[in-house]
Amino acid sequence: QEQNLLIGSLMLQDCMKLCALGQSGELVFTMVQVRNLDFKDGERVIAVRDSAYMSWRKAGDEGVVQGFQAGGDLEVLWSRHGATTPFSPSIPGADPYDVLRILHDQSCTP
Repeated sequence: QEQNLLIGSLMLQDCMKLCALGQSGELVFTMVQVRNLDFKDGERVIAVRDSAYMSWRKAGDEGVVQGFQAGGDLEVLWSRHGATTPFSPSIPGADPYDVLRILHDQSCTP
C-alpha cells in the first residue's frame, strides 16, 4: 500500500516536493514513497516495545511470525523464550503494526 500526505485540500503524491520560502527561513517537505509491508509466515521480527500482557516479553526480543491472517492477526514464536504470543490490530497494546518490525537480511534491499 502506498500512503500520501494530505495538506489542506492538496494531496501530495509519492516523491513530490513542496517548498515554502519565507523571510524567517525555509520550510521543505520532501515526500518519499512509503510502503506498508505486511507480515508473512516464517518472517523474522523484533519487538520494539515491551509486552502489555506478558512481563517476560521485552523490547528487543526476536521471533518468527506464524499463522498470519489478512486482517493482521498473527502469532510470534519468540526465540529466547520458546513461547508463542498473539497479536492483532483489535487488541489494545498488541497491534503488530505498532509493536513489531520485520527484520531484513542485511544483504537484501527494501
